[in-house]
Amino acid sequence: MKDESNILNSTIWSQILDLNSFIQHNITVQNEGKTLEFKDLCSKWGDECFQNDILELGEMLPGFEAGTSRIDYPASFSTTTYKVLLTGHFLGGLEFEPNSTTLVKSAKTMLLFYFLASQSSPEERKL
Repeated sequence: MKDESNILNSTIWSQILDLNSFIQHNITVQNEGKTLEFKDLCSKWGDECFQNDILELGEMLPGFEAGTSRIDYPASFSTTTYKVLLTGHFLGGLEFEPNSTTLVKSAKTMLLFYFLASQSSPEERKL
């Protein structure tokens, strides 16, 4: 049976963060005799892998759950990181507050991306 829970709660969000961490730190591949992790293969800005910024929405969840802050559609503003979080792109199965088309009440799914570098030679990858 499919779980129809609202993912915008601290318990489920913690599981999403655990999954994200697992993907980034525990999945490896072998290439030319080397063991590579996500950090070796990811697309980077400077020295940092691109991250799933939508995960910053988790910092807003205590206020959202308490009813003191809101999550907007199609974009919400993080007062912690001052980033615009594209809720319309990353969240699915949305339910809105009564008489609203922009105030999110719940979400059933989330889309996460793990961008990989596209360089083809070891010199370009700096492995």
